[in-house]
Amino acid sequence: MKTLLLFLSFFLVAQFTTVNAQQTGHSSINIYPIPSYNVPVAALEYAGFEEGYSDFNPNQTEGKRILTIQVHPITNGSSQCDVSAWVFTLDRQIILGPYSLSCYDELSVDIDESAWGALVEADNGVTVDVWIGDGGSSLLKKRVAKHPDSF
Repeated sequence: MKTLLLFLSFFLVAQFTTVNAQQTGHSSINIYPIPSYNVPVAALEYAGFEEGYSDFNPNQTEGKRILTIQVHPITNGSSQCDVSAWVFTLDRQIILGPYSLSCYDELSVDIDESAWGALVEADNGVTVDVWIGDGGSSLLKKRVAKHPDSF
């Protein structure tokens, strides 16, 4: 009898935990590390990007940096790549955006030494590149965004 009672209580706790852990709203958002390149984002889906700490680059979060998001069509020649993007600190104290991007646009946002992330929502299927640089890059910037309240 004790075994049956113990089993039933374990079963009820497991069921309650499973019900409470179900997601509501959007389907799950895949999270990718920064930097990430050629990440496919399906139509009407989201992709998240988060900066992680690496033992190979312990000084990666020192000083002013630039987070860059670049959008490409999945199929060559397509002009259907409408994307909304947000840039945020991982502690969610700063959230910038939404920014609107189209095919081959590059969004560059000045960021500080905090750990940062980005969220991309695609209206059509696209591929996305996200990386952080130190600002010394000679890359051609199609679009440069600077939040008026930052830095």
